[in-house]
Amino acid sequence: MTDINSIKDRLHDVSMLTPISAIDTKSLKAEFVGVPIEYTDFLEKVGFGDVGDVRIYEFPTAPDDIYPKPQSDLSGIVLFGDDYQGYCFGFDTTKNYCLVEVDPRGNPRLRSEEGFLSLIAGYIPE
Repeated sequence: MTDINSIKDRLHDVSMLTPISAIDTKSLKAEFVGVPIEYTDFLEKVGFGDVGDVRIYEFPTAPDDIYPKPQSDLSGIVLFGDDYQGYCFGFDTTKNYCLVEVDPRGNPRLRSEEGFLSLIAGYIPE
């Protein structure tokens, strides 16, 4: 099982990440009711920024901020990061916050990882 401490141990420099405050975490949970706790815990205990081969955003972002003319309907999706290659990662709020990946053209697909931490662990070199 992947946990926050195992991810922190694999990161080379956690000082480059910026944790969010408890007040910001509370605000995030109020705005995105049902957001996975492992995601909010990660933001508060580890932070946002460059995590391995992905970038984690400070707060969830609307897809239209990144995909002005997506090929698919992205309603209900909020993005939490990207891989610097045009692929973004997020949650589908209409499907119990399941993990999704959105390709550079704005087409979403479900991810197979168990959760946010498993996804992130896959992008951190051993």
